[in-house]
Amino acid sequence: MPVKGMDTCTAPSLRAMRAWHHAFKAAAIYLGGPEAACGWGNLSAAWIRASVRMGWAMMPAYVGPQAPCTSFRVRIRPGRAEWQGRASARNAIRLAQLLGMHRGAVLYDDMEAYRPHHGRCSRPVVAFLDGWTRELHARGYRAGVYSSAAAATRDLGRYRHVYGHPVARPNSLWFALWDGRRTCAARPTRGTTGGTRTGSSSTGAHATGGSAASGSASTPTSWTAPSTADRCPGPRAPRAPRQMAG
Repeated sequence: MPVKGMDTCTAPSLRAMRAWHHAFKAAAIYLGGPEAACGWGNLSAAWIRASVRMGWAMMPAYVGPQAPCTSFRVRIRPGRAEWQGRASARNAIRLAQLLGMHRGAVLYDDMEAYRPHHGRCSRPVVAFLDGWTRELHARGYRAGVYSSAAAATRDLGRYRHVYGHPVARPNSLWFALWDGRRTCAARPTRGTTGGTRTGSSSTGAHATGGSAASGSASTPTSWTAPSTADRCPGPRAPRAPRQMAG
């Protein structure tokens, strides 16, 4: 069954996690990467174990090189895209292992929004994600991708081959659709069959999570966690300010 999740960027306190658990059941956590916008905060192997004991599911994300047509400091280099994807996967695995996440875990690459430009941006991104997915699979991990529904999510549905070989498909897709509607009823792409999908949504008010959440800088963004049923739940998620770009 689908569940509601949250994204706080920096890991909040365990007290906040306990307070928010009445409304959310899954949490995004950020492993790091050259374009990561926040540090670990309270994040540690012990924090993850304690959160899992409360009933939380974790979605670990790595913020690596971004699309070549963006203004990010660290970008994908078209001639080295697959190599960069594999290198990012190895670094994400190293960080995940420090946090106690081992083979079988899903690790997400966070590919922020970009505008596809007739292949100048799209092909290198798909090649990077192909390398990311292949390296994770080779090392016993499952591959996930986070991106805007109009960016890498779309391109993974469009491209069957990249630079002469088939594109490796990630196990899980987490897409952002910042339209102010808390739903993922409409499919954002074609061709991304198999695995699971996760939807992010943009809202504008604060969530209520008990006294531990009041005034916190880590107020959660709401999204829908992976669903093998490939649909969103009926109940509306609690409102929260957007924390992620996408």
